[in-house]
Amino acid sequence: MALALSGAALAEEVSVAQAKFEGWTQTDAAAAGYEPSGPCVSAELVGAPPALGAMGQHNVNMALVDGELDVLNPEVVLTHPETGALTAIEYLVIADEAPTLFGQMFAAGPPDIPGSFALHVWFFDNPNGQFADFNPNISCPAALLPETGGATPIAGLIGLLAGMVLLAPSIAVAGVRMRTTA
Repeated sequence: MALALSGAALAEEVSVAQAKFEGWTQTDAAAAGYEPSGPCVSAELVGAPPALGAMGQHNVNMALVDGELDVLNPEVVLTHPETGALTAIEYLVIADEAPTLFGQMFAAGPPDIPGSFALHVWFFDNPNGQFADFNPNISCPAALLPETGGATPIAGLIGLLAGMVLLAPSIAVAGVRMRTTA
């Protein structure tokens, strides 16, 4: 389901979401129920061109993984791998088709999780665009990258998403319900 908004209303929804998270850090994310998940995710880690940059550290609030999109309560917040500052939010759903939000179609999620879709909204300057998956201004320090030992590089994130499906099977919905909160 798409959130149908005019250009002005769309900009207002994005800025309301940004205002809620302005100044957040890893500590604020943890206090709000967002738990760190997997390694720092770089483009290179998932087989994309390294010049695209990175996503950073994913922090997931499992209580929000419910098959609904709530503009003010994203399922994931991304924090800078070195400073802990919030850099982006990520909406994550499992559905039969990619939803749209803020006029943007969600991208396919990890290939090992059929039917997963994600949309990033960057608050940290991103030359790739506000809704791009990766940001070239973010990088993952070598100390924060996983040692794969031949395992799939994104196995930690895939494991987390698989857990979401197992823990909350009701999120595999035919459509995506939209919810906005004031």
